[in-house]
Amino acid sequence: GINAEYGERRMNSNALRIILLFIFFFVIVESQTPTDKAKAAYKSYISKFWSNSSRYLEDTYPNNGKLTQYWVAAEGFQTCVDYQIFLKDTSYQFVLSDFYQSQQKFGWYRNWYDDEAWMANALISAYEATLQTEYLNTAQMLFKDIQGAWDTTCCGDVKGGNWWDKSHSQKATASNAGGVIVGARIYQHTKDQSVLSWSEKVYWFWSDQMVNNQTGQVCDHEDNHGSKVWWKFTYNEGLMIGAAVEMFKATNDPRYLDRAKLNAHFMVTNEVVNKVLFDGSDSSCSGDCTEFKGPAFRYLTELYLLVRDSSYLEVLQTSANSIWNVARNSGSDLFGVDWTAPYTNPSVTYQSQQNAATMALIHNVRIN
Repeated sequence: GINAEYGERRMNSNALRIILLFIFFFVIVESQTPTDKAKAAYKSYISKFWSNSSRYLEDTYPNNGKLTQYWVAAEGFQTCVDYQIFLKDTSYQFVLSDFYQSQQKFGWYRNWYDDEAWMANALISAYEATLQTEYLNTAQMLFKDIQGAWDTTCCGDVKGGNWWDKSHSQKATASNAGGVIVGARIYQHTKDQSVLSWSEKVYWFWSDQMVNNQTGQVCDHEDNHGSKVWWKFTYNEGLMIGAAVEMFKATNDPRYLDRAKLNAHFMVTNEVVNKVLFDGSDSSCSGDCTEFKGPAFRYLTELYLLVRDSSYLEVLQTSANSIWNVARNSGSDLFGVDWTAPYTNPSVTYQSQQNAATMALIHNVRIN
């Protein structure tokens, strides 16, 4: 009697404890706000990829002894600036100044105009975050080099557009739309009409010649023999959306938003899996591809904030939720390249894939 009653009470008590623990855990997990997630992701990013000794971003975690390459370093820098702007947290401002000083030592110019555009855009954002003119001055210096990419001697039936590289192997969306974003943003700060005119020229050439007007897909690049290559990556549409958004901000011309919506429609209908942005699996999306969805998410967010299209919001929020709930390794707060799949065995994680996910979670704060 007594022992049986005591045992039953103890079992009930233990069951109650388990239920309460489950409820407590569920509430804690579910009560994490977009801001909580962005802060946790950024803390993980900085702790694993920022080198205090090199004052720069490392290529992998665990560290393979290399610093990250220029263009994905620029995107990492962009992520750090975006965190300060949109999370309103200046506790990591030392990263901005240290990165700048290190890049000053390494040199700003590169053989690829699109790489210079990524860096210039991050520098403009750093200026907007800090109002320190050295950032804007360096962006303007890079922009002058980027302007030299424009060419009307090549390629195909209608000649024009920015070269991708200084050896003139191709003309790419990254160097054309990327250059436009830089130019439009510099114009917004300087009101230099010649900068705006160049940006308009480049935008409309690329939009007219390298975008499928029925589907909104953006051509990845045109080689120097005039052949167009239609690789399907989120960042091609993302960059054209970003270029159109910044040109709209510079001119208030609604035609830019119409073009951006066309590109966005292609992205949210053709570059998703179950409404999550997708450029390939952890194994098939390698190299530069690991970075692409970060800028895509960033520029789709910019367009959404202007036009409030619910189909964009659905993809953005579903992607952010999947990054956190599916693609995050909960033991390490590392993120897989593929935002639709669990990241179960992160033996080597690249800075580019971590900053793409972190960038998305930071911009997700803006839409919630």
